[in-house]
Amino acid sequence: MVLSVQPAAINNDTGISFQSLRQDGRCDRLIDLYLVLDSSGSIPQPVFQQAKEAMKEIIQRLDVGPKKVMVTVVNYGSTVEVPVELASIPITEITVSRILTQIDNIKYIGSGTATGDALWKVYERCVTLKKCRDLHFGASRTILVFTDGQSNTGRPILAAKTDLFVKGKAEIFAVGIGNGIQDAELLTIATNEKYVRHFKDYVQLLQEINFITLEACGIPAFVVPNVRVSSEVEANDYRFYQLDTKELITRAGNSNTLGGYVEITANIKKGDIAVFTSSSDPNPKAGTSRRASWETRAGGHYYLEYIEHDSSRLYFSFLGADLQNEYDFEVRWLDMNGNIVAQIG
Repeated sequence: MVLSVQPAAINNDTGISFQSLRQDGRCDRLIDLYLVLDSSGSIPQPVFQQAKEAMKEIIQRLDVGPKKVMVTVVNYGSTVEVPVELASIPITEITVSRILTQIDNIKYIGSGTATGDALWKVYERCVTLKKCRDLHFGASRTILVFTDGQSNTGRPILAAKTDLFVKGKAEIFAVGIGNGIQDAELLTIATNEKYVRHFKDYVQLLQEINFITLEACGIPAFVVPNVRVSSEVEANDYRFYQLDTKELITRAGNSNTLGGYVEITANIKKGDIAVFTSSSDPNPKAGTSRRASWETRAGGHYYLEYIEHDSSRLYFSFLGADLQNEYDFEVRWLDMNGNIVAQIG
């Protein structure tokens, strides 16, 4: 089901918390953010300017930089361009004003709508060319697709989406504008039906752009077994993560009635952290989710959680307890007998 754009519906349905943003309303998470902009012939050139204004509104709500949000903009019609890519410029040259100017200079392409090709381009830049940060940084890979027309040329959407999700560990948020895009296609683009929105026009999108930014900022980062993640978190702030537990059950080779275990081992290098977990809430927090009880082993901390056989995801968060909190962690999959399950590679 494609959801309404009322603020309450947006916040409550996705589970994304307003704590995804700082008190000043800016997103300062670790995110590799791809903004995919449809400039095909289905959108009139004057309206395309409104679309670019929406992109600029998002940028101004981000704390951009190598240790925060890294932005790439993909522009597409029947061809695909990458007019903005922070990962390809020197760190000292990364500024919001530069990004805004680059967006102003994006050219209208026109012609057909090759949404699948645009997603393949994201995969190429993020995964093949390694423009996204390595998984050990714990950065969320989030793709926002803005389109007002059905894909009618180029490669299939589903194959590109599958590779981005399975191999790229990325989530795709599909935003439809107007009546030229069908809900079925938005659902095909998005990696989760929760990540679909449909607006009547770009004017309404601009009015709701803060909620789109909120949701993009709150999408948790994927982690994979046996890859150690190093990060930090400030006091009373969260870092959100997710693990694909369907992969665990499949790899463990258990019957349909058995599950398995996820073990999180952590090394707290500075300060202290609390851990919260959920099988349904992308942003587990104090007061709304389970608080994990750390056990100690060989000077480190670990936590073991049972995963039901029909569970698709484990969400967990690290909450900073001191002014400065630095940590690294690793997840491992265990079968019902406690044996380590190898990572799918």
